[in-house]
Amino acid sequence: AQVDLSWTNPGDADFAGVKILRKTGSYPANNTDGTVVYNSTGTAISDTGLTNGTQYYYTAFAYDTIGNYASGAQATATPTAMTDAAAVAADKAALTIGYNGADNASSVTQNLTLASGGANGTTITWASNKTNVISNAGVVTRPVFGMPDQSVTMTATITKGAANDTKVFNLTVKAQTTCTVYTANGFQENCNGTVTDTVNSLTWMKCSQGLSYNASTGACAGAASNISYCTSNDNSCNGGVSTGNLTSGPAYNSCNALNSAPPGGYAGKTTWHVPAKTELNLIVYCSTGPAAPLADYANCNGGSASPKVRQEFFPSFAGSGTWSSTSSTADTPGTEAWSLRSGGGMFDNGSKTNAIAVICVSN
Repeated sequence: AQVDLSWTNPGDADFAGVKILRKTGSYPANNTDGTVVYNSTGTAISDTGLTNGTQYYYTAFAYDTIGNYASGAQATATPTAMTDAAAVAADKAALTIGYNGADNASSVTQNLTLASGGANGTTITWASNKTNVISNAGVVTRPVFGMPDQSVTMTATITKGAANDTKVFNLTVKAQTTCTVYTANGFQENCNGTVTDTVNSLTWMKCSQGLSYNASTGACAGAASNISYCTSNDNSCNGGVSTGNLTSGPAYNSCNALNSAPPGGYAGKTTWHVPAKTELNLIVYCSTGPAAPLADYANCNGGSASPKVRQEFFPSFAGSGTWSSTSSTADTPGTEAWSLRSGGGMFDNGSKTNAIAVICVSN
């Protein structure tokens, strides 16, 4: 328990300080009678370590530069136990998040320090709305280079007895500012506009055709090109085989060009091609399930983030549709090919003369 005292100091030119003493049973009679709780020139003090229900008597003696004491001003107080609701309210008002370095709420780059209890005996628990960015314990995982900053809400629940309340903190976690080669979830960021599928030994372009990789931001700049699978709805671009893969045509030419430009092939590879349906299915990712590869015409579960790929590796993947190299016989044989509708994670077939996005892969 504590008693909060405040006062106004005299305006005399020779004022030197205030000495406050405390007793139980009666007021301190002079400047040596009782326990000294304050001796300085301030105007407020919290007298702590007291017992609830006990009446305390205080006398404040102002003194001058030569040691003369005034007759004293008196006050009495009896501290009472704080209710649980009052304790929750007080600790909520005092609650802050501890930041490291130069961090603040609008620029978080390091782990947070989160209080587990308040000064008035409350218990504090924390919940993050994006535990992959800030865990409930305050551990920060920054978005990788090229991804946007992330807004995160941290909610503190302050509890004592049957009383509780919440306090919300809105934070912004800053993305990493430089590209670093790293591997996660079976993919490796190469920091050169490509991503390697380390499980299946495939190298992908980060950006769909028509977009360009911006090394300074890690993002895909420009607008994706819409490219036809073939100029006619037949098997002429896929080797004359109704279930075959591309051997010519606009989509084929778009990826094949990477094998010679720049000289030696993009990223030193000369096997760039439009991915077969089985290859394109390898980069599908449903954040709420099911696990890839998906069955034909199957969508990701509701609530999955769009587009339905690993966005940290493919930040600008077209959600409307991306061609595979594989011709389809599902409807009218020879006239359609498989494409990924990454807005839903679904593989569907469409007319070969349709113009949609193309992403290239190398083995």
